[in-house]
Amino acid sequence: MKSLSLEQLKTARQKALKNAEDLVKDAEVLFEFASYPRVLFLSHIAGEEIGKYIILTSTFVMLVAGKTINWRKFWERITSHKVKLELITYMEDIYLDQPFPDSLKEYFKDLRKQVKDLDRFKQKSLYCDFTEEIPHCPSDLIGKNFAKNALVWAKGRLGLFTGIEKEIQKVKILDKITKKSIQEFVKKYGFEKFFKITNEK
Repeated sequence: MKSLSLEQLKTARQKALKNAEDLVKDAEVLFEFASYPRVLFLSHIAGEEIGKYIILTSTFVMLVAGKTINWRKFWERITSHKVKLELITYMEDIYLDQPFPDSLKEYFKDLRKQVKDLDRFKQKSLYCDFTEEIPHCPSDLIGKNFAKNALVWAKGRLGLFTGIEKEIQKVKILDKITKKSIQEFVKKYGFEKFFKITNEK
């Protein structure tokens, strides 16, 4: 499978996060026009783009660290909805372990309870379908409150990772990291599991 250079990975990760931001903005516009099923869909896809950002960033770091990248697995994971959502969940778990305000922790705990429903209704937000042999269109199932929750979810996640990216840009960490500094960081903060999730062989 095709491999990517450090420069390609660095550019791609920024574009993935920018696309997540654009999707959230589009969802906000649609919410104002009461297009609630499409709000849910775009909000969900924004989350998946954030998951892609995580995969691209971690692959960049692993390449600098001298790790052998399984590019076949990389391309499988970057298109896997399940993997991208798992990565976001893992990062949120790390976030919940930090000494942040209780209000923010409660936000992510509430979000965690909704994620399965949001994922389940992603396809239902686009297509007419049957539920127990009863036909329905997306607007029959997805109303204002459900769409609002999806949008709050997407905006919260975007805010978290946009904040992380701002810090990365501020200190230009991706331009400074070395193989040794990555090894020390991973060991110190226990990120072995994270890098395993993003590039299992």
